[in-house]
Amino acid sequence: MGLLKKLYALLSSYGLAALLLVFLLLLTWLGTLEQVEFGLYETQKKYFESLFLIHEAGPFAVRLPFSDPAKGPLMTIPAFPVPLPGVYLLLSLLVVNLVLGGMVRLRKDRSRAGILITHFGILFMLAAGFVEFRWSHEGVLQVFPQERSRDYYSYHEWDITVRDADATGRVREHVIPSEEWRELAPGATHRFTHDALPFDVLVTKTFRNCRVVPQGPMFKGDGAVIDGYVVLDSKPEMEQEFNVPGAYLTIAEKTTGRQTDAIVWGRQMQPLTVDAGGKRWLIDLGKRRHELPFDIQLDKFIVEFHPGTSMARTYWSNITKFDGGQQTAMKITMNEPLRHQGYTLFQTNWGPQDGNLDQPLYSVFTVVENPSDQWPKWSCYVIAVGLLLHFSLRLKKYVASTRRPAPAPAAPKS
Repeated sequence: MGLLKKLYALLSSYGLAALLLVFLLLLTWLGTLEQVEFGLYETQKKYFESLFLIHEAGPFAVRLPFSDPAKGPLMTIPAFPVPLPGVYLLLSLLVVNLVLGGMVRLRKDRSRAGILITHFGILFMLAAGFVEFRWSHEGVLQVFPQERSRDYYSYHEWDITVRDADATGRVREHVIPSEEWRELAPGATHRFTHDALPFDVLVTKTFRNCRVVPQGPMFKGDGAVIDGYVVLDSKPEMEQEFNVPGAYLTIAEKTTGRQTDAIVWGRQMQPLTVDAGGKRWLIDLGKRRHELPFDIQLDKFIVEFHPGTSMARTYWSNITKFDGGQQTAMKITMNEPLRHQGYTLFQTNWGPQDGNLDQPLYSVFTVVENPSDQWPKWSCYVIAVGLLLHFSLRLKKYVASTRRPAPAPAAPKS
């Protein structure tokens, strides 16, 4: 019991809260600096979505004492690893600290009602961030004039899909998520099997960013040559959305045992075609597809330019939303998104931007599915109410103390 009491005292202490806030400030600073070199996506994964991380500090150039300030000499301290807690772990501990120290341990009386409400608002805001981290999706939806669509595609996630080439209408896809093969170790293999498929798909080698080029003297590939083509590994781009992944596959037929090697690539013009089980199948590597619960039709896209320039001043889309049997005409601008059924559509881009306005203009929307979309706003309201109540009670107490009559002077001793 003594150990539990000490643990409770530690987790609910002001000292732990101060230490967590210092580490959060440090990681925010380090993450901001590292973003310049490694991009937003990788930095966010490393610093803000992890329990622990290794930060490479240095190298540092130090001028030796008593040396010529203009020339040196300089001593270089090589980079060294520094283990740090991730923001995900720090925020989890902060939630525990707020619950135990800011709500359970706090004395419950009228004068502390505002503090309790404020702490609840902070917890509400942290819960909004957790829900967004675990269950939100973000992608892009491109719609042409008079086109009706509900499919949008992820910015960062790529999947391998298998489908029947002869199927019509809404086609069933068998999806191999990128989480299963993206971090494939050298020499390892990921096998995908399904009862509806006459073959298994083995992912034997993956590339985060690559090109598929004809084999020749100018290119030394990073894998086997298949049908005259080879994969050329490329340095990852700073921004994740510009990376084009690729993979080597082995198609293993279940009945005959025949194996066929193939390449899939994010920019291949046509899907890979496989004949097996008396059918033709298509295997493709593309950005992860999501589906809205309603349809969007672009009626007209309008753009206004700054006078005498080709720089857009403002632009918006007149759309029709189809939800069930209802049709609703709406307008989506840069500052007025569409919010419906937990989805938010932001007007982010348009095209073609080649200066030829005689062509029909299409519209590009960023689609965000976030169950906690409005929670931060409401948590700010709760925090504001709590702070207003707390300072109002403190002000009332101070005013009351100034109105008390001064105590009568003590009678002189005889």
